[in-house]
Amino acid sequence: MLGTLSSGYDSTTNTVLAQKAGLHEVISFSEARSGDADDGKEIADILGIPLTLIPRDSWKSHNLAEVPFIAADAKGEDVYFGAAADKLSGRVLLTGFHGDKVWGKETYTLDSTIVRGDRSGLSLTEYRLWTGFIHFPIPFMGVRQIKEINAISNSPEMKPWDVPGNYSRPICRRIVEGAGVPRNKFGMTKKAASVLFGASKDMLTPITRSALYAWLHSESKHKAGQGEIPSQKLSELMQRFSIPYKIIIKGVKKAAKLLPGPVGAQVQKVAGRLDNFEHNTNPFNYAFPWAIKEVKARYKAYNK
Repeated sequence: MLGTLSSGYDSTTNTVLAQKAGLHEVISFSEARSGDADDGKEIADILGIPLTLIPRDSWKSHNLAEVPFIAADAKGEDVYFGAAADKLSGRVLLTGFHGDKVWGKETYTLDSTIVRGDRSGLSLTEYRLWTGFIHFPIPFMGVRQIKEINAISNSPEMKPWDVPGNYSRPICRRIVEGAGVPRNKFGMTKKAASVLFGASKDMLTPITRSALYAWLHSESKHKAGQGEIPSQKLSELMQRFSIPYKIIIKGVKKAAKLLPGPVGAQVQKVAGRLDNFEHNTNPFNYAFPWAIKEVKARYKAYNK
């Protein structure tokens, strides 16, 4: 087994539970998406378990690292695991995906249909086949009993482990504090290491962008009437300013609703054009079919 450990609730709970079942090693990524420290070194030292610290962005040094992750779910947010290939091969990787719903107090869908809050962890499905590991998200154990688990989280008996605020998971806190980890060492603020392509900070690597654009231009020659593919420089500029640009679009749409009759309609049309421009110039909107093509080529080469 290979555990993951951060300063959050889920991975810390996993580590305490799995250590009793023979877990002897964990990995930790250096920082969260925000840039804040999120490694579990202090917790690992308290629990006496060896930890390997991996820089969150070191996946970028691998050629076309994004391909298997994007091909799996069109989003690729777990690409940071690409830096841990040498640790993952031949292992059972323990993660805490879906812990926010199973162990969180404020979960409202409590039936047995396993309703996800997002698709975190899904982009590992192709990469695990390439690297050769089993992915075991521990919160899915007993997930169909989420109603009973949630009742325990909200029970009077769990009040001593229910901290103020909207980031409280009493079951996790009771398990981890019971193992000797002080309250202020974990689960204090919500953090995430996931990579959000298309946002202003997280971008595809230069090699990947070049490969994607080469494919886009080759494909556009065969699609009459689809319009020209925007230049790579323009797209990258738009991506860097995508968040303020979207705020502007939102403001224009809001203004359109407040303006009377024809004027509002015209402003709404302007907002629509701005929206389309942002969408068409974002290279990540074309990355999924390109990644599928790359994966197909890999499998064809392997079969030969």
